Amino acid sequence: MGTTDTELAVSIAAEAVALGLTVTVSAAGIVTVERYFEPLDRRAYAAAEDDCLHLLARIPQTRGSTWGTTSDSVGGAIGLTNGYCRLNMSGASRRLVRALAAIDGVWTA
Repeated sequence: MGTTDTELAVSIAAEAVALGLTVTVSAAGIVTVERYFEPLDRRAYAAAEDDCLHLLARIPQTRGSTWGTTSDSVGGAIGLTNGYCRLNMSGASRRLVRALAAIDGVWTA
């Protein structure tokens, strides 16, 4: 038997806490994952980006895209300079987005 959306959402939220990530779900279904760190700390930035990408990869995506302060964009330079990594995902499974929004500790916007 497969994992339900609620079980997956609980697992993702728990892993986010363990990794020191904040998860936000918007009314439009955008999932945002972020972590703050000391500005210009390249190792902390790389770790934050890896953790954010790992967490978003666990979310089923039917369409849409992932964007934000990735190291392959000017957004990455801005994130590194200001001490944060923020990645957004559109097209996430609607059932999973609703399940995430219902969990304490997951922000809704």
